[in-house]
Amino acid sequence: MMQKQVCKIFFLAMFLSFFCFAKDSLAADHFVSPTGGGTEYSQSNPGNFKSALAHVTAGDTILLMDGTYQDTSITAYSYSAWISPFSPTNSGTDLEPITIKSINRLGAIIIPPDIYHTTGNPKLAAIGIKGKNYIVIDGLRVRGMIGIYGQEGGGDYNVVKNCEVTVGAIQSTDTSLNYGIVVTAGATHNLVQNNYVHDIVDSGNHGHNAGGIMLLNPAGGPATTHNIIEYNTVDSGNVLGTVFGIKGGYNINDNIWRYNFGKNAYGTAFIQMGSTGGSTWDNFRNIAHNNIIANTPYFMEAYHSGSDWQMYNNTFYNSTSSLNGESVEFLHMADNAENVPFGQRPCKNQVVYNNLAVMGSRGYYQYYNTANWWNESFAYSDYNQFYNYSSWCRNYATNHSLASWRTLTSASGFDAHSVTSNPGFLNASGNFSASSDFKRSTYPTDGRGGSYPSVIGAYV
Repeated sequence: MMQKQVCKIFFLAMFLSFFCFAKDSLAADHFVSPTGGGTEYSQSNPGNFKSALAHVTAGDTILLMDGTYQDTSITAYSYSAWISPFSPTNSGTDLEPITIKSINRLGAIIIPPDIYHTTGNPKLAAIGIKGKNYIVIDGLRVRGMIGIYGQEGGGDYNVVKNCEVTVGAIQSTDTSLNYGIVVTAGATHNLVQNNYVHDIVDSGNHGHNAGGIMLLNPAGGPATTHNIIEYNTVDSGNVLGTVFGIKGGYNINDNIWRYNFGKNAYGTAFIQMGSTGGSTWDNFRNIAHNNIIANTPYFMEAYHSGSDWQMYNNTFYNSTSSLNGESVEFLHMADNAENVPFGQRPCKNQVVYNNLAVMGSRGYYQYYNTANWWNESFAYSDYNQFYNYSSWCRNYATNHSLASWRTLTSASGFDAHSVTSNPGFLNASGNFSASSDFKRSTYPTDGRGGSYPSVIGAYV
């Protein structure tokens, strides 16, 4: 009896192994070139990129030879088409994604459809993932925008990595909607990793709707959640309102920004902002940690409907205490006229610790004209280090030192362990232009500790 059972198990294992091997063997590499038209999709007889996108299935890889690729099949702009160029027809699976990869990293150059590829901002993505899942875009040089779109379903579990993005694109005729990479409208569980975004064309609008890497959700769309933005470098070039934008007309929640380096935004590195109407907080439970931001007026700008954010172990450096006509502030929060509807849904329950900020006007700036606003705004604030700041906090019209802030918030115990000492950057380049410039000579264990990181600032 035992022998029969062993035989059954053996043959079942053999069958499963054969099945898995047979399935894997169906996955194929498809070589394409800018002028390719072959049907073999081999290295010696490459095919057409657009055609390959139409028929690849789970487990397949499209390998792009060097050269410039352009999707000329899109002839008119519409909202539903703005992330359609070079978008695959099928989805991959969790174990067998569809991969779109440059054979030589950055050797394949993707530009937007010809009608929009002008010296100004294109209105369509150069390459997109529209409503598909488990797609990997790897190592492309994109002179336009990369988009992940999920409003009509899909847009989940995709990866954009190792790409260089310049030029960017605007959405429709609204010049405030200007991005390098955008994850939008119900896209969830996506990974944007190790990309370099820079030299985005100036649209003339430097507001908070624009970002080097943007999470976006228009009013009424499904939630944009559980996305991870990590190890990216974004130079906003003083033409984008934000470095990592978060703009929503509906839920944007449970997303993570970590280990990124960003600089030179016109307004802010991150923004908490949800819908301009309603009564709910719809930008919530997002996390920003271990990011380094340089020469940008605000690290975090918080307006209506932001709540329960966690900000920890970030480094924020500025060469002056004012930029672009704005005071330099680590966390800028607003109520009253800057909240929509008027005076409603102020940002609340912020968790702020182990952050390092150097050279600025105010650590916290608060427009709230209400008593004890900090008990609503903060769930936790401690173990922060703001060096060479003119004040720790501005409470509507009154500046406070760290000591005064502690007295003001004594019932809550905020920033009882925070300090104002020099962090001792090594500053390798001499001009704070790279993340390595923010390495510290020592990393004292003066952070929150316990089950939390024991150092202050981003560890370089």
